[in-house]
Amino acid sequence: MNFFLEAHSDEKGVKQIIRLILSKFIRRQPGRSDNEWANMWRDMLCLQEKAFPFLDLEYLLTEFCRGLLKAGKFSLARSYLRGTSSASLATEKAENLVIQAAREYFFSASSLSCSEIWKAKECLNLFPSSRNVKAEADIIDALTVKLPYLGVTLLPVQFRQIKDPMEIIKMAVTSQAGAYLHVDELIEVAKLLGLSSLDEISAVEEVIAREAAVSGDLQLAFDLCLVLAKKGHGLVWDLCAALARGPLENMDISSRKQLLGFALSHCDEESISELLLAWKDLDMQGQCETLMTLTGTNAPNFSIQGSSVISLPGYSIQDIVDLKNSSELADGFNGADQENHFNSIKNTLSLVAKNLPVENGTNWDLILQENGKILSFAAIQLPWLLELTRKEYYSKKFTSGLIPGKQYVSVRTQTVITILSWLARNGFAPRDDLIASLAKSILEPPATEEEDVIGCSFLLNLVDAFSGVQVIEEQLRTRENYLETCSIMNVGMTYSILHNTGVDCEGPTQRRELLLGKFREKNKPLYADDINRIDAVQSSFWREWKLKLEEKKRVTEHSRFLEQIIPGVETTRFLSGDASYIESVIFSLIESLTL
Repeated sequence: MNFFLEAHSDEKGVKQIIRLILSKFIRRQPGRSDNEWANMWRDMLCLQEKAFPFLDLEYLLTEFCRGLLKAGKFSLARSYLRGTSSASLATEKAENLVIQAAREYFFSASSLSCSEIWKAKECLNLFPSSRNVKAEADIIDALTVKLPYLGVTLLPVQFRQIKDPMEIIKMAVTSQAGAYLHVDELIEVAKLLGLSSLDEISAVEEVIAREAAVSGDLQLAFDLCLVLAKKGHGLVWDLCAALARGPLENMDISSRKQLLGFALSHCDEESISELLLAWKDLDMQGQCETLMTLTGTNAPNFSIQGSSVISLPGYSIQDIVDLKNSSELADGFNGADQENHFNSIKNTLSLVAKNLPVENGTNWDLILQENGKILSFAAIQLPWLLELTRKEYYSKKFTSGLIPGKQYVSVRTQTVITILSWLARNGFAPRDDLIASLAKSILEPPATEEEDVIGCSFLLNLVDAFSGVQVIEEQLRTRENYLETCSIMNVGMTYSILHNTGVDCEGPTQRRELLLGKFREKNKPLYADDINRIDAVQSSFWREWKLKLEEKKRVTEHSRFLEQIIPGVETTRFLSGDASYIESVIFSLIESLTL
């Protein structure tokens, strides 16, 4: 009697007794009927009322339902989990009770086909719409159905010891040959294991892509890397870089550049230089392939004047990009032709690039021998590009341009840009006539003021500034539109001012900053003091040329004004001071007005 009288002081011990009673009730006679369980519930209520009134009825119902689940009485448990007339459970507590019971069944399973697996599933079916319960059911489905299909047999007790679900995905990807091909199934397993966020799915796709690359399935790796690049999954940058520079034939230049650009955005500091060089090679490859498409032509076999045509091995542009030294290319020639071959290449280079300074210890022979990329491009692609620039037809065929402010450029201009890009990327200074050719194509009327400024900026790169004068004066002779004529005159005056102010610059950097500053002020009017200051430092040639341009601009403006007043007037004759002609024109104008 003392125990019952003092039981309230030992609530923890009383709860242990309740759990023990239920445990022995289950073990002593497995498979008890629903009626026996109902009697047991009534007995527990009576015991609580008479002996342990301090016990919460919710606690009693919780332990009773736990016992029902352990005994496998799932249908009866469903009824009690919904509550009775005397007690009820909160939904969250009922779900947690079911999940705990299911886990006990699942982790005690000795195989994937034993009855404990079935009991765990039946237990979870009590709350099929619960998100937490469904997550548990998904794990059981993944381990018992999906993973075995992929060749992975993992017992529940083994699964319990794995902390990171991604380790299971890696096991599935490498479990058997070709397992990585089941992309959708692997992603489904990942989601069943709880890896459902966008970042986690991307990590799974990365694992699959890397395994595909290791297995030689570059197409699948490429497809997945494109998807990951669009998602911004930076951890895969190294694989993207490798694929972009790899031998995959079906990958177009645009896709390669997309992967390489993504890699550049996420790579480590040590890899930036290498990837930038690869990007330049790809960009040049893309420009050449664009020209092939536009012209319907291809780089022919290299031939040497005065000898038979030498048929090179089948070099594609990608082969040219991949060449490391001159030996591979030179293998296509016998010893007697190699010297002629190198001389011909040097002659071709001299058409577009200035000679290298011998005093620096560098010359064409040394560069061509040590750099297979330069040698192969100069031997195979450059002659073809030069041929395109010589054909008049391509100066009349237009395509969308790469020059800011110029919507369309001719194929010939595009070819010149490609040659200049290649020279710049390899550190070669282009010849003046090549730069002038590009400037002419931009300045060719009809031209906007912006295009005139762009053309002038190219002319500023000429070593011989007077070649730029010839280009601008040629435009003055050919332009008929008044606004275009005024625009090129303004450009010419700016060109003269810039050359004079840049004479004393100590280096390219200082000159570049000067030019940028001047072009920022291109729309700013010059005041009298500015003009006088500039005139004071200008050389006689540039001063005279600027005055000449100003005079031409004045004459042009007067001519336009005369044409507006006197239609049909010969402005050149009128402005030349021909007195008799001026008199006749004036009298004719007066007579027309009096009539």
